[in-house]
Amino acid sequence: MVDSQDPDPGGLQRLIDACPPATMTTHRVVTIESGGLDTEEQLQVLIWNMYNFPEPDYSYYHVYKSPLPSALKDQNAVIYDHVELHYYKYPPVPRCYFEYNPSDGSTQPDWKREIVEQGPMYVRVPLILAKWKQRQLENEQKIEAEKAANAELRHRRRIDISSLNDPILPEEDYFRILSILSVMSVAFERTPATFVGLQEENIRDIFLVLLNSHCEGQVTGETFNMTGKTDILIRVDNVNVFIAECKFWQGKAALIEAVNQLLGYCTWRDTKTALILFNRNRNMTSVLKTIEDAMPKHPGFVRFVEQAGETAFRYAMQLPVDASRHVIMTIMVFNVP
Repeated sequence: MVDSQDPDPGGLQRLIDACPPATMTTHRVVTIESGGLDTEEQLQVLIWNMYNFPEPDYSYYHVYKSPLPSALKDQNAVIYDHVELHYYKYPPVPRCYFEYNPSDGSTQPDWKREIVEQGPMYVRVPLILAKWKQRQLENEQKIEAEKAANAELRHRRRIDISSLNDPILPEEDYFRILSILSVMSVAFERTPATFVGLQEENIRDIFLVLLNSHCEGQVTGETFNMTGKTDILIRVDNVNVFIAECKFWQGKAALIEAVNQLLGYCTWRDTKTALILFNRNRNMTSVLKTIEDAMPKHPGFVRFVEQAGETAFRYAMQLPVDASRHVIMTIMVFNVP
């Protein structure tokens, strides 16, 4: 056994050293111990985690012959269709259990036999979120997203860009357009099953429909402008007032390329732009840190304007066609399935 007075009592590394594997793979698991599912609140947290983070294996461990928590038994949202015996707790590592059946005849190290002799034996109960509960949560999130979007539409006046005498989008309308895009992007995050597998052009088309409901049909996609085709373009009397690009996050180099692409679409008269980044299966904190570090080093960077939201940044950038002219660029990042 490991000396309990050892300031570093072994941990996972000693477990590996004591019985080194031929190969090693990583797999995410969530271990719930006795006391972790005693209340309805704890069960609801588990259901929320299982729905929003389905990748790990979820398991409940309890002492052999002890009853399951009533909160787990008195429901059918979390399925437990079998149990597995002969699990023992490895004390130096929190929530660490190993399987050891003395009757299988395999040779085991002394430290394992000591733990088994001292006991107690635990039972592993694999937990699975029921399909009906998954569908229910998906529908609930979809309804909530639709309510939020409809509320946004009801309380937001239409953006009347056709009345602009000077074709420069006022900041109030610029922020309103960004808010419309943000509401739709949050719907992607909240109802992942509805939007799974969408490509850039599919997402762009959804944005176009929504923006045209506010901007009197003056929003176009894949429109030629300067050096290429921009994803979203709002024009008044053939003068651009807003340009946006939609991209999937692919790292720092792709970010700089997207910024250059968006700036390349801008003419001398353009003043308002947006770069919408969709993060698929990447660490959001790392993505935001990369943006914060990379943008001030861009050759066209003028100044950081403001943090435009929890996952949004606003910058002033030089126009490639005229370094003395500046354009506002808002970079927004959203998770998508």
